[in-house]
Amino acid sequence: MFDSITDLSIKLASTGYFIDPVMIKVVYTLKAMADDNTRGKIDDGQIQSVFHLRELDVVSGEPLTYLIYGVKDVHHLSNGTEVTDHFVNEYRIRVIADKRSDTNPDGLWIAEYSERPIDGERRNQILNAPDTVSSSETAANQGGQSWRQQ
Repeated sequence: MFDSITDLSIKLASTGYFIDPVMIKVVYTLKAMADDNTRGKIDDGQIQSVFHLRELDVVSGEPLTYLIYGVKDVHHLSNGTEVTDHFVNEYRIRVIADKRSDTNPDGLWIAEYSERPIDGERRNQILNAPDTVSSSETAANQGGQSWRQQ
């Protein structure tokens, strides 16, 4: 079928079919997961993941763009023993506004997404920070969500 994102893009372009770059990455990732039997490995290893939101920052000068810092705890079995891996990452997300609908009630779509691991002292700072939670009491009064440290 296709062996790389580039190969997929070329084959789609040759048929005259247009698909945006983000969707190409999604299709390629899903195919790679299917080929690698990712779902079977998750079931066999009893893998579970929990995300802990640590910080949420607005990117200055870039509308609807956010930097999110968090810890993804991945629990799995290794030789019959539970092991937890901690992945400390920075996530950059840009959303775009669209019409609200039943299928998309907030009217937002993810336009760009990236993540990168964080190392060193900053990693330890994020790893040891308390979770950030939505303060629904203040959000209701301000017409949006605000975030505070737990």
